This record gives sequence, C-alpha cells and structure tokens, in this order.
Amino acid sequence: SLDTWGARADLNGYLHWTTAADWQLRGHVVGLDIARLRPNTRGSVNFTFAADGNGFSSRGRLEAAISDLSGNVRGQRAQGHPTREYGSAASAESSTASDI
Repeated sequence: SLDTWGARADLNGYLHWTTAADWQLRGHVVGLDIARLRPNTRGSVNFTFAADGNGFSSRGRLEAAISDLSGNVRGQRAQGHPTREYGSAASAESSTASDI
C-alpha cells in the first residue's frame, strides 16, 4: 500500500530488466484528492488502473486504462472508463469517459 495525495493505493506489478524492459503495474486507488493535482478543483475519486509498457523512452509503448471510476468532482458525480494508449505501437490515441 502507498499513501499519497490524500489517497491509499494498493499496487502490484513487475519489471523485467531486459533489452525490451517490459513492465506492468496494476492497482486500486481510493480517495485521491483532486486539489493535490489541480489546485482550486475540489473533490476526490476512486478508481482501478492497469498500465503496461515496453521501455522507458518516448519511443517505448505505454498503455493505460482506468476502470471503476467513481467519486465527486466540483460537486458532480464522476464515473467512467477512460483509456489512453501512447507510443510507437499505438495506432491512434483514444479516450472515452462518461459523466466526468
């Protein structure tokens, strides 16, 4: 467990120090204080995330997904399933979310 930005995060993952340097990180975050990331924005969110990648340079692959998003931002209910994909293996960036 990790306590940061007003939240508790339970994490697990791996890192392979090979030529490809592949890695994976999964976790669940509860009570992330939005104001710690964006001052003047009140609220907190909870979510589950998954991230996978190869390498650590701008040419490496990074895929990240957030699910089970819930909470309250600026007095409004937050929910959704945003997904982002970056890097040379990504054919296009995509993002979806609802009611944020």
